[in-house]
Amino acid sequence: WSPTGWSAGNGASFSAALVAGAVALVKQRYPSLTTAQLKSAVVNTANAAVDDFDAQGVRGRARVTAVGAGRLDAGGAVQTNVTVEPAAISFGRVQQVNQNRTLRLTNIGTQNLNLTLAVERRDPDSRANLTLSSSTA
Repeated sequence: WSPTGWSAGNGASFSAALVAGAVALVKQRYPSLTTAQLKSAVVNTANAAVDDFDAQGVRGRARVTAVGAGRLDAGGAVQTNVTVEPAAISFGRVQQVNQNRTLRLTNIGTQNLNLTLAVERRDPDSRANLTLSSSTA
């Protein structure tokens, strides 16, 4: 406990209850969402600005394998108006070139949306390149 009212913790047993609570809040606002959409609301509104220390003890942006989607943002999850399925993609151990993945975006809000999609490199790897191709909505 901190007198500032903020605390940090980690680990699956610590976070499971917090994530379940956030999902319950999203479900309360959007009762018709599927399980995949609930996951998307929580995963895709997480704050990815998480720091970690490298092997030399230098602080920097944490690798995606260390933080997953990032810090839970329950308020952002409740306020989201777009879900993405699947909520996260993996290419596994890449052994071939030109793998394709399809994402399904759903407007769960009440107003029309114009979305702009972009790819952001999280971890440096000069051998990897990811691009988006346009599609119709």
